[in-house]
Amino acid sequence: MSHSTSPPRGIAGRLRTESGSAALLIVVTAFALLWANSPFSSFYVELWQQSVGIDVGPFGLHLDLHHWINDGLMVVFFFVVGLEVRQEFAHGALRDSSRARLAAIAGVAGVALPALVYVLVVGASGGEGLRGWGAVVGTDTAFMLGALAIVGPRLSGQLRVFLLTLAVVDDFLAVSIIGVFYSDEIRPVPLLVALGCLVALWPVGRSRQWSAAPYVGIVIVLWLATLSSGIHASLTGMIAGLLIPAYPTQRQEVVAARQLFRDFWQSPSASSARAVGRGLSKGVSVNERLHEYLRLPTALLVVPIFALANAGVDLGGGVVADSLGSPVPWGVIAGLVLGKLLGIGIATLSPCGWAQADCRKESEWAACSAGQHFRASVSPCRCWSSASLSTPPRIWGARRHWACSWRWCWPLFWAG
Repeated sequence: MSHSTSPPRGIAGRLRTESGSAALLIVVTAFALLWANSPFSSFYVELWQQSVGIDVGPFGLHLDLHHWINDGLMVVFFFVVGLEVRQEFAHGALRDSSRARLAAIAGVAGVALPALVYVLVVGASGGEGLRGWGAVVGTDTAFMLGALAIVGPRLSGQLRVFLLTLAVVDDFLAVSIIGVFYSDEIRPVPLLVALGCLVALWPVGRSRQWSAAPYVGIVIVLWLATLSSGIHASLTGMIAGLLIPAYPTQRQEVVAARQLFRDFWQSPSASSARAVGRGLSKGVSVNERLHEYLRLPTALLVVPIFALANAGVDLGGGVVADSLGSPVPWGVIAGLVLGKLLGIGIATLSPCGWAQADCRKESEWAACSAGQHFRASVSPCRCWSSASLSTPPRIWGARRHWACSWRWCWPLFWAG
């Protein structure tokens, strides 16, 4: 959803804009790379390996900082993505079923073709690392939206909605693939609890419960159960966001809130002030309120912290030279740059003819930007660890693929 604001003033004001938060993301990413390749690189590695735990009676949760960020903070980011997409389905661009169908088709194709391209490239070179095909199926939503905010074209608002919907399909399939093909152990009992939480969100949403507390409580239990189950928590965060109800503000709620405020004006008291707050909350869907509360903290804290923890890759010690001789980085480049571009572009060509004329522009730009899969490439990925590959080939593949994505795709993006 678009957010109209007054012109930003000062550094703090600029950071609150989408382009400002995207610039912050780039600065933090560059800082992480410099830190990881500086004389203080050992401190960078040790910092994210520090264990942090919470104990409540007989129960406890202990993770290192890296997992707290990737499996905790980033769940908030994907939850916000789910909230925004649900708003678009309720009273935004995705009320048009052709747009939603187009994004779904693009998402499926953007998963299938990169995997096929990776298998063909790596298989033609002897097959070492063939099991790493799951690393190229996802799209890094955080970095993709950051890049869009900086170089977004004229229709960036519509494109953002299209990309968010595509990313929901893309990430759902990608995390499902990793869960099925690469997870060491999936625990059925916590998984059933997580499914129960998702089911519970449905009737709570259907009842138009205006208070955010029931939703937040269910989502916290959902997150804990998902962590215990062995499934990546970002998937359930996104699904939970999609299940939080969104609806246009009702006229009668606005009138009721005005009357409550009039009562407070005539006789100010704590109880009447509380009644005004309740009335205003009832007038806006819980989805939009949660999105408004979480949007800025997610953009200014969650995503930059994620970049700081994941973007610091040590490129010394012969990493570049060792990687050039491995088929894996070339498979990553071909899968993410060419596979995403061709998969999304080709798959949406025919449906665009059925849908609105401007869908063609959206699909072209989405195809150019969706190949920026920074997250799974720079972090130790289960896909490659299962294939018994060393770190250097996969890391340098990430670096080269990201550079190629910007060099080849963004000129097409602007030319569109």
